[in-house]
Amino acid sequence: MNTPFRTCFYFLGALVLCAALLAGCATTTPVTVHQYNQDGMPTIQKRYAKYVAADWVHRWRTKAYREADDADFHRRRLSQDMLAILNENGRPGLIRYPFKSRGNELVSEWVYPDMQYMAQFVQGLIVYEGPLTDYERTLIQYGYPNGVTEVSRGGGDQFVHWTYRDWGQTASKVFAFNNDTYCYDTQYR
Repeated sequence: MNTPFRTCFYFLGALVLCAALLAGCATTTPVTVHQYNQDGMPTIQKRYAKYVAADWVHRWRTKAYREADDADFHRRRLSQDMLAILNENGRPGLIRYPFKSRGNELVSEWVYPDMQYMAQFVQGLIVYEGPLTDYERTLIQYGYPNGVTEVSRGGGDQFVHWTYRDWGQTASKVFAFNNDTYCYDTQYR
């Protein structure tokens, strides 16, 4: 039996549910572009992807970088920091597909393979510039891994294992890094 009271009750329940969903979707983590040292000066800190593995949930694409083309460098779309890097080093050879960092920032990354140099931007501001490491070189050559294991230890050491599997899951290759430096790789069949 469908009474006006029941209809009104269902309508109000649906309205409250929609409001809760919209409020939850509108809530975001505030983005902190720079970390600051004790003197109040911003520190340059490299950003790492929150989800590195190509797991069909967070990342469908295994390719991490693409070649830069002219459409990427319209002057009106570039920030002052991006223009400064562009004027100083020229056009980058590779651009990483934008990724969410562990701090929930949307990061853009430019790579200059010939110069072994990279720059990262958040909201158009430069947040890191420095040498290209084995971590990025492996991403450039092999793309995103199928599996990732990360271990952080005291003293700032971070050990990372990336596993790349073939489509048939019959062979895999594992790369190990310590603080972005290549340690070893192993192949399994």
